[in-house]
Amino acid sequence: MADTIAGQRLTRRYRRDQLALRAQFLQELHRIWPLLDPLRLDATARAWLDLMTDLVLAYRAKSVTLSLTYYDKFRDAETDHGIFHAAFLRDVVIPNLEQIRASLIATGPAKIKHDTMTTGHDIDAIASAAMAEVSGAGTRLVVGGGRDAIDEAVHADKQAVGYARVLGPKPCYWCAMLASRGPVYRSAEVAYRTTARSKRGPGKEYHDYCMCQVEPLFRHLPKDEWPQPMRDLNQLWETAKEDTSGRKTVNVFRSLFEARGSVEIPAQRAQR
Repeated sequence: MADTIAGQRLTRRYRRDQLALRAQFLQELHRIWPLLDPLRLDATARAWLDLMTDLVLAYRAKSVTLSLTYYDKFRDAETDHGIFHAAFLRDVVIPNLEQIRASLIATGPAKIKHDTMTTGHDIDAIASAAMAEVSGAGTRLVVGGGRDAIDEAVHADKQAVGYARVLGPKPCYWCAMLASRGPVYRSAEVAYRTTARSKRGPGKEYHDYCMCQVEPLFRHLPKDEWPQPMRDLNQLWETAKEDTSGRKTVNVFRSLFEARGSVEIPAQRAQR
């Protein structure tokens, strides 16, 4: 929700950088995947898991660096509050190693073992489905490093007032629904930080494959200054709430959102 042209460009470039990083990560993941033999899971799972964990940690660290660099440049473009040096937070964004390994096991070896026992699909189809799930979980874990880094920077920066969700390309209805709520501001009542040491804050839910990002805010924004795509989504939510069919509002919103077709949401906001 940048106020400046420079800030808008930085956010768009940041999103592209994170997408490129994900593409590199997935290339490496596909290279490692054959080391997990679906016919010899007990013999190959541990070595595969160790390699995958190292891969996630390496790319997660790159995502953190991208995000902290972006934060400083974005802050400089959007404010005149002086230098912040977000890079000092690099060692504060601590990955949850137990969570990473659990996610990789659940979507990889455990899924293959479960599907082998419960489905009639051939082993190649089972392994292919598991690779897709590992790719999605891996994306969330890698890109999550950058999201956590922005959260930590906003928490540490006295000039920051909150954050806004910047939707990924062609977002799903769930991400669109979260973005429709508008900016999320810090307060004493809200658990804001989202690293392994704290609870997830409002609007900070990310699914596998999700490429939504977080953009810092340095002033409170009235609704008429929200980006037009966000205002459109907010109006869609208000329309969903008016539905009298008895369906849950989120289900009505989903129907309305998906009826519009797949729409690219720009990472920008109107100038002041």
